[in-house]
Amino acid sequence: MKRQSSFEQARDRRIADDVSTDDASARLLMCAAVGCPNVWTVSNGRLCSAHAWSDPHAWPRITQEQIDAQTERALRNTIDSQQPAPAPLSLAQKAALIRRLRGLFAAPRDPLGWADALRNRERDGEPLSAVQRAAWREALRFRSQADAP
Repeated sequence: MKRQSSFEQARDRRIADDVSTDDASARLLMCAAVGCPNVWTVSNGRLCSAHAWSDPHAWPRITQEQIDAQTERALRNTIDSQQPAPAPLSLAQKAALIRRLRGLFAAPRDPLGWADALRNRERDGEPLSAVQRAAWREALRFRSQADAP
């Protein structure tokens, strides 16, 4: 896990203090639906957007969905923060990568190579869909018409 700098720790403490549920002003901002984890509201009725525009009989289900979503976000953030940073590339590895990328974009490409590949797959006995067969035939027919004088 990444170690936080003193600036990040102080910022996190300040944010936590600002949103603390012990503070009366923070409690006024929280959703009034029982058990809702959302600390913001969108209406004068003191409800979050998930609860404000839904029927009250659906609130328990919505609250559970909000809790599940919050848990999923926390889990995802924890897993993402535990991933090790990729090892830095050496100068030789960077140069090899650049050469390989240049080779990909510098090589002349056949715009109808896909049609040739499909034709060869069909010739080798691979079953193609009707759309694939029609597409490669039409493309190669178009190329042969363009090559004709």
